Amino acid sequence: MDNRSKSGFTIIELMITISIISILAAISIPGFYAYRPLHRARGTARLIFSDMHYAKMQSATQNIRYIVDFKAGTDEYRIYADKNKSGPELEADELVKSVCLKEIFPGIGIMYDRQINFLPKGTATSGTVSIRPLSDSGFKRRFKIIVSGTTGRIRSEQS
Repeated sequence: MDNRSKSGFTIIELMITISIISILAAISIPGFYAYRPLHRARGTARLIFSDMHYAKMQSATQNIRYIVDFKAGTDEYRIYADKNKSGPELEADELVKSVCLKEIFPGIGIMYDRQINFLPKGTATSGTVSIRPLSDSGFKRRFKIIVSGTTGRIRSEQS
């Protein structure tokens, strides 16, 4: 009888296990990369959604108009506080926040129809912001942020 302990794994068993894990990882990792554009689009939608809620709440709290302005031809938007009550002339307003989406979420496209004003009474100008991945990853999902003018309600949708 051999005095060696029979507990534990042999080197062959360990190498077979490591080989199986390596093969499974090599198969599954490309699948994770395919989901990246979708996750970036979802993150962009959440960021814009929360910034619009911030502008709405600040407008009601400070009793002034807040403007979310999407710059044409870029993936950038800015939030202004209309402290001097100048209306849509943004040059005279205080810049509260500026966001460049390309730096945070590359590969995402946004479409919008106008700047959105949040008024102190809780109402807003209506508008829609659409977010989608630019790469052809097979995901046709779009995310929309919709602002209702009469109620000032901000909602998010997937399509």
